Amino acid sequence: MPSSNFDCGDLKSVPGALRNIKARVIDAGEHKAQGSITINLKMCGISAVVTLDRINAVSLDKSIYLQKLTRTLDESLDSIKHRGPDARGQWISENNRVGNSFNPRMRRSSTNCTSVLALGHVRLAITDLTPAGEQPFLNEQRNVHAVVNGELYGHELLREELAGSYQFKGNSDCEIVIALYLKYGLHFLSKLRGEFALCLYDERRQMFVAARDRFGIKPLFWTVSENRLLVASEAKAFLSLGWKPEWDVRSLVEDGWLHSGRTLFKGIHKVNDSRDKQCFTFYQPMF
Repeated sequence: MPSSNFDCGDLKSVPGALRNIKARVIDAGEHKAQGSITINLKMCGISAVVTLDRINAVSLDKSIYLQKLTRTLDESLDSIKHRGPDARGQWISENNRVGNSFNPRMRRSSTNCTSVLALGHVRLAITDLTPAGEQPFLNEQRNVHAVVNGELYGHELLREELAGSYQFKGNSDCEIVIALYLKYGLHFLSKLRGEFALCLYDERRQMFVAARDRFGIKPLFWTVSENRLLVASEAKAFLSLGWKPEWDVRSLVEDGWLHSGRTLFKGIHKVNDSRDKQCFTFYQPMF
């Protein structure tokens, strides 16, 4: 008898997955002998960190901070590795830098203080099985970065439209996100069709964006912990980054976790689906 193993990550993702199943069929040796198969329904995972206060470069050993952030982000991805067993990747802003901090007394930017941004991704390879589809994605100029979870419909037609202005590296449907952003700015979200969650960072504009599909099929949560904005596909990805879980009793009593941006935990919020709000944006102003 065939056996099935469904790992759908969280219940909110199930309807979308059932509407358009992208299943991996694993025919292991023992299963092959018995003539059975195992079907795993999974999806990619995202974890992102943005420091909200500036790090004093004089008092901080950058290499130590970078090593710690690399390690904790990897632990964060490890907690959601069931979402993407094929590959993982991370990007941390070059030289630990997101942008200059503004010193109101001096009325100019301070080059001694920096912010840090990190993007992490665990991948389930479906559309493009080659390393070219691994994330985080970046453009040719290496100043726009993105991590994406989900499935984007009609990406072939969009590729044809964008081929003249963007150099694609592979055939992943999710790679069109940066190409659309470069052409349409924040309006790129209106061009996307499918079930998705994403984080994008534009170094030129010093802007971080987190967004979900119109019906919120793919999960994306955010919180603030230790003066850092954390964004991830599952709340448990925040544990290694310093978050201390606490039940939100009022949300439980009022069923707020079902029909609002609240969740089961205090301080953990859902990124709104794009019916209510196009995206969650965070700017690091340049002066």
